[in-house]
Amino acid sequence: MKRGEIISLIIVLIVTVGAIFGIWFISEPPSPPKPTLEKELEKFLIASDLDLAGIYPKTRAEVFSESVNFEIFSALSRFTKEGRLVADLAEYWVNPDDLTWEIYLKPGVKFHNGSEMTAEDVKFSLIDIPQTIVNFYLKENVGMIDKVEIINPYRIKIVTKEPYPILMTDLSNIAILSKDYIEKEGYDANPIGTGPYKFLKWEKGKEIILERFEDYYRKKPIAKKVIYKIIPEEEKRIEALIKREVDFVINLSPSGIEKMEKANGIKPAITPSIGITFLGMDTREKTPGIKLEKNPLRLPQIRKAIAYGIDKKAIIEEVFRGRARIASQISVPEAFGYNPEIKVYPYNQEEAKKLLAETGYPQGFEVELLSPDDERAEVAEIISRQLSEVGIEVEVNILPRGEFFNKMSRMEASLFLLTIFDETFDTAALSKNIFHTISGKYGSLNLVSYSNPKVDELIEKAMSTLNQKARKEYAQEIMRITIEEDLPYLPLHIGELFGGVGENLEFSQRPDGKIDLADLSYSE
Repeated sequence: MKRGEIISLIIVLIVTVGAIFGIWFISEPPSPPKPTLEKELEKFLIASDLDLAGIYPKTRAEVFSESVNFEIFSALSRFTKEGRLVADLAEYWVNPDDLTWEIYLKPGVKFHNGSEMTAEDVKFSLIDIPQTIVNFYLKENVGMIDKVEIINPYRIKIVTKEPYPILMTDLSNIAILSKDYIEKEGYDANPIGTGPYKFLKWEKGKEIILERFEDYYRKKPIAKKVIYKIIPEEEKRIEALIKREVDFVINLSPSGIEKMEKANGIKPAITPSIGITFLGMDTREKTPGIKLEKNPLRLPQIRKAIAYGIDKKAIIEEVFRGRARIASQISVPEAFGYNPEIKVYPYNQEEAKKLLAETGYPQGFEVELLSPDDERAEVAEIISRQLSEVGIEVEVNILPRGEFFNKMSRMEASLFLLTIFDETFDTAALSKNIFHTISGKYGSLNLVSYSNPKVDELIEKAMSTLNQKARKEYAQEIMRITIEEDLPYLPLHIGELFGGVGENLEFSQRPDGKIDLADLSYSE
């Protein structure tokens, strides 16, 4: 899901042996002399409601933090704004066989301290870092790597434990760090990477400051300096934009967009999202948000009763002013492996009451619902109101996002609202994290302890074959079972990303929620 645009004079198309996803991989050739930017911006100020969660590799999977980190760092591959996987620090890659990936690196790429990136840094980043950092949040992304061999300073060979079609997708999230710098200075020193911006300052709770790296190996973004201002309150973010104290704001509500449309000198920045918001339902025998001896949510019929008791259309109209689409599964319709045969659970209070009675809960039960303190809090309140009409009394607990995500990581929720971005556009790849039984290999985002051996088998088959027809069939069956039979997560909606920007600029979040400064330009 890391993210940039394809800019070069020549596009080289590399067809990999045993082609992954059945597509051509796109690689950028060595960059020609960097063109002089016609019009630059001295500084660009971004207002965010969230602070940085940490500097790579000591951080967690959170969109804003990943956005900032991947201005400082780069990976072997990345996704374009359109969702295409392309080479980045890699020049290109080939597959001599189903287990082997030969990766040719861009020569002459510099770290921010002036040292050159080589194969030693890549091996260090793929092997040593995941083994050194405790609870490294991307451990699964390198879990299929058996060994990394250095062929020469600009060429490595990766051998996987078994055929693994999405290796370069996974490696798009693994930043390449300087082996020499880390070994001398440690992980807590000021970070250096190969990205378009150098780290200058992070004052927690206030601001992050980056400065453009003039020796960046791709086309430089137009802003010389970028300042991320931490402004938790939406009203204050909007006010700062109106006063032109900042140039861009993120994470606005639909009502915030309406204010954008009425103000002078600024304009809405709206992006169709690939984020699926869903209701997670804990499947364990005991769960913290229900006081009963046994957790009713462990039963698929109860989870389906909840599905029938929620009116998704009403939520979209009331919270999002109609600016969202109903989700039928934990995938976006544009993704590889999406199952078009799956139907949305209709709003049917009588069916919900019937299922509750059949499973021994004719009077319903009480349960706590956790939500972060954003528009999902409004969704939570509506769900509470709707489910009370079928006998399920829902106590909504709205938490600051940091506290909310901490509870998620500790699995301290019975019902919760979460949004996951289908950034790989690959349903099987998404499924391995959220549907597979929790293991050292898969299941890192399985927050409800869901376990189905048949689903595990399908995921493992989909992740170990390069046959795209088979992978698609496996993925679609995974979706069918997890939605029509088990329903550990109830898909709700796929929304839009709301922000605002000065009228003289063009900028918005990407569909995966990331903020990529390569997208910034002046209005024509």
